[in-house]
Amino acid sequence: MVHDAHRHIGVLPAYPFYGGPPVNPDTTARATVKQLVADLDAEGTERALVIPNYGVPDPSIAFSFNELAIEAAQTDDRIRAGLWVSPRPEDEQRTTQALELAGERGVKALKLSFLLGGRPTDPACRPHLDRIFAVAARHHLVVHVHTSPAPRPTSTRSATWSTGTPTRSPSISCTSAAG
Repeated sequence: MVHDAHRHIGVLPAYPFYGGPPVNPDTTARATVKQLVADLDAEGTERALVIPNYGVPDPSIAFSFNELAIEAAQTDDRIRAGLWVSPRPEDEQRTTQALELAGERGVKALKLSFLLGGRPTDPACRPHLDRIFAVAARHHLVVHVHTSPAPRPTSTRSATWSTGTPTRSPSISCTSAAG
């Protein structure tokens, strides 16, 4: 039985990382739902959580793939969608639009990453994090947080972000770029 808990959808543009020549950061992500489904069939993957691709430092690109992730989840019963969200104040409007999609059929997770800027401890991010976790709790979604190497989260846990109230808290999965 093959389950994929983190598969990207959406093809990113080549980007000149570290001042080098432009390269494609994720060559396995697919541009279309049809291509994604063909990959799942070929691999024998029975379930997949599809997340918008986010490997270049332009968050608007990741946000643009949210509807593609939902389309995938609504096309094939094996697929569930994670939506790209951001706690950064400069992404507030796009995050609001993404959170409005949280109740769509097939959406099971919210994905945010500090790899594109900000920190979990940044006071400017806190109100946006609170809102993201409140929407996750309302729709019973998992929140997957990808942080930069410091501070390093130590576990996967179930919790409520701001109040500590144990009312249908979202699952919070933290990973770090260092491990």
